[in-house]
Amino acid sequence: MATSAGTGAATAQRTQLMRLVRAMYPHDPFPDGPYERVADAILDAAREDPRLRAQLDQGLSGASSSAFVEAVRAKAIVTLYNDPEVWAILGRVRRDAGLR
Repeated sequence: MATSAGTGAATAQRTQLMRLVRAMYPHDPFPDGPYERVADAILDAAREDPRLRAQLDQGLSGASSSAFVEAVRAKAIVTLYNDPEVWAILGRVRRDAGLR
C-alpha cells in the first residue's frame, strides 16, 4: 500500500516537472518524450542528493524558491538539449528552414 502511494506521488512529481520544464523551454515540435526524460533525470538525481530532494519536495508543493528553480533549470537545460530525439528535431527544423 505504501508503494502505491509512493508511486502515485512520484508520478505526480514527474508530471509537475514535465510541465515546468516545458514552460521553461517551450518548443512546439518537441513531443513529450524529451520532457519525460528530463523529469526522470531530475527525480533520479534527487534520489542521490538529499538537498535536491528537499528543494523538489518544497518547490513542487507550492513553496517555490529561486534555489528550486535554479536546480531544475540546471539539470533540465543539459538533459533536454543532450537528448538525441531533440537533436533530430532541431536538425529537421533547421533543414526545413533552409539553414545550414
